[in-house]
Amino acid sequence: MVEQKQWAKAQGGQPLDFMDTPLRDFWGRLKSATVPEPEERQGKLRYRLILQLEEVDVVVTTEAYKFPTAQLSLPWSIYEAGQRKILMDNIARLLGLGKDFEDLADLTIHMQYTPGHESWDGQARAKVEREYWEITEIRDVSSVATDSPEEIALALAVGKTVPEFNAAVMRNPVIKAAGKLGGQPTTVALTNKTDGFLAQALRDGLLVKDQDGRLQLP
Repeated sequence: MVEQKQWAKAQGGQPLDFMDTPLRDFWGRLKSATVPEPEERQGKLRYRLILQLEEVDVVVTTEAYKFPTAQLSLPWSIYEAGQRKILMDNIARLLGLGKDFEDLADLTIHMQYTPGHESWDGQARAKVEREYWEITEIRDVSSVATDSPEEIALALAVGKTVPEFNAAVMRNPVIKAAGKLGGQPTTVALTNKTDGFLAQALRDGLLVKDQDGRLQLP
């Protein structure tokens, strides 16, 4: 977006890329979501997802931001799967399985840059916590909130380690609003290793752990 490029230049920055934006929490109407031709880095093709948003309503920014549009350039390749998986999980939770960015066209979405996502760092060869962008709400559209907090928690669990699952549950707006999970306060349901939500779901066969210790549906 022209306005955001002007902001970057004013800060002495280069062309926009990933976090070259002061925005950390905002609403915006999704104009387009595109994946340009990939770039080759270190012998691998790196894809990026470009989100163009209009009618921006800023909630949190690290610098003054008065422009009506915004652009996010996000990693979108299998080598940087964390951001991709999070956004697709967000869409599935809000609109249902099988939905994509096409189904978000012209809808006003809440974008938040959130901490606490566990991700593999290839250089450090270890798991680290990262911040990633999430779509947390869609204005004037009910989320798959017809599902109970327990059903949402089961869907969130797929492919996650226990710490990743706990973090996702604590961020979920529907579960936050309910304040309970499996009849227990959410924090108790997540920390009770004997009779908490996860322990019961594993015991009842609603979830299983794969060989890597990740939660999966049976």
